[in-house]
Amino acid sequence: MRGIVFAADEPDSPRNAKLSDVTRRSVKISWAEPVSDGGSPIVGYMVEARTAYNPRWMKVTRTPVRDTEFVYTDPLEGDEYEFRVVAVNEAGYSKPSNSTPLTRIKDPFGRSTLVV
Repeated sequence: MRGIVFAADEPDSPRNAKLSDVTRRSVKISWAEPVSDGGSPIVGYMVEARTAYNPRWMKVTRTPVRDTEFVYTDPLEGDEYEFRVVAVNEAGYSKPSNSTPLTRIKDPFGRSTLVV
């Protein structure tokens, strides 16, 4: 006798994507979990970015991130970036979260990153 198989749906979009700790060397992106996991646990999140000069979204994570935050350490200083997040479960990928505001990558006013 075969068991009952429940099909899962893609999860809802992650919520409230935002940036913090912006410096010329890194940007911290954080978000809230989706309201619904689609009936299958979230296995992680993919983070995407685009710049003011290249409107095409590109993945900045190669594999799903398990936490609800990620530090991107490869920005180009002076470029303006926006980020969005996609949730992943066994059924597939969610629609993207809201994108963060377009933000210039630079050290905060009056602060510089010491290079050793």
